[in-house]
Amino acid sequence: MWMIEKMVNFITYPIRWFWNMYHVYKEERTIWKIVVLFIVSLSGVLLIATAIIIFLSWLFLKHTGFLIIFGLIIWSYSYVKSKSDFNNVPVEPVSVELQELEEQAKRAYPTVRNIMYQTLKSSAESIGGKIPRLLQEIELSEQHFIIANGICFYQFRLSKADISVRYENDELKEFERILQNDISGKIRTGDFPTVSIEQFIDEYGNFYDAISIDVIEDVDNCFIIQTVLYSPKYAEYLRQKKMNQQNLFVDSSVPEARWDR
Repeated sequence: MWMIEKMVNFITYPIRWFWNMYHVYKEERTIWKIVVLFIVSLSGVLLIATAIIIFLSWLFLKHTGFLIIFGLIIWSYSYVKSKSDFNNVPVEPVSVELQELEEQAKRAYPTVRNIMYQTLKSSAESIGGKIPRLLQEIELSEQHFIIANGICFYQFRLSKADISVRYENDELKEFERILQNDISGKIRTGDFPTVSIEQFIDEYGNFYDAISIDVIEDVDNCFIIQTVLYSPKYAEYLRQKKMNQQNLFVDSSVPEARWDR
């Protein structure tokens, strides 16, 4: 079965490639690119499928014996591999919820990446960064996203205009505000058609933007920017974070009581 699965994945690769690029071009509203992309991907599927059919037909008609031997080798390998995989089942398998979050993150990443790209093109200079020219310039090659506490944090990078400058926390908070205002403004004006809702409200009556800049870090020659799509878990995460900060402020501000005076 694994051989058939590999073959199907190989044949349908142009379709998956088309679907990933479709989200990017849809955000950019370049219909002609989508049409060309569809034609190229469809041609790729037909070309690959035709080549495989011709090759298998040639084997079946001209080299039947070789085909039988090859099939026996594949079957034997599959049998041994399935036994090996069964015996090496991990003790702590990945939860279904985490798998679903990872799949959702992979599907949403092209859209979030394009939103950040369009935002940074207009706001990079306002936060001490270089204007990105290509989508790939803002990608964090090490890890596109991380999942923690049931929340997906999408990660992006922005090259600094002056790598000798080290920004303080207050300045980075201001950069977060600038990017957040730019994203919110673009959503309101319809620059991102896939984002249909501007704001959400949680059970406590707090409003949240559909897309939030969670944090910006100054890391040597670039900024690392974490972006989050709204979810109830993220709202609870922010609420708990705010409460912890308030408690820390109270604990550090109230002087210790003295009863010996």
